[in-house]
Amino acid sequence: MMPVAIYQFLSLFAAVSFFIPILLIWARRLGRNKILTWFGMYWCWSGLINIICSIEILNHSTALNIIERVYNLADIPLMLFVLYTTTGEESIRKSLRRILIPLLCIEIAASVVSWFLSGVETAIVFGGVLLVLYYVVWTIIIYSRRNSLTESHTSYQYIYYALLFEYATSIITVVYSYMVPEKANADDSFMVFHISTIIAIATAAAGILTYQEQKPRQKMRKQKFQREVEIKYL
Repeated sequence: MMPVAIYQFLSLFAAVSFFIPILLIWARRLGRNKILTWFGMYWCWSGLINIICSIEILNHSTALNIIERVYNLADIPLMLFVLYTTTGEESIRKSLRRILIPLLCIEIAASVVSWFLSGVETAIVFGGVLLVLYYVVWTIIIYSRRNSLTESHTSYQYIYYALLFEYATSIITVVYSYMVPEKANADDSFMVFHISTIIAIATAAAGILTYQEQKPRQKMRKQKFQREVEIKYL
């Protein structure tokens, strides 16, 4: 059993870490970068929900249960929308356009009809996590197949690797929390969530810190020409 003080520290640090990406984007004045800003806002949303859920007065309350379950169901469509908004690959955008609205309708209809029965919720959350992993892996494969990666593309890969780790790890908590609740330990599940969050955010932060704006080709050619002229007259 982990000491309560360590558990509380990791819980607080994980909740606060969700805001690190947007703070780094602000500090580095990268607010005009649509890709980084969308992911930063997504993690802010997650951090806000986690802070609300950690409020002592809400512990074991009906309100907390509703917030957690709505968040779990809303997270997948939100992440798929962020992927749709940020990707530059038309094949991925086309695929997401086909499934995003139907998925949202299925989630709403199934939740209303079943009134958040655990079995239905389990199927939706688990299927949604696999769907996000599919599109994240697809994006990573497309980046890795490119012959030359710019510094900005390399930084974006850090973001997608962070998402890959975050959602792959969440499968563990989904399995134990939803599929085998009789064997699940809430503290252990939350500990896995907190540690995976910290690692994922650290990976994303590395991507933001290493990000460099891609220079326009015309400007790069001009700089190259100037260097050639300088070398010529040395």
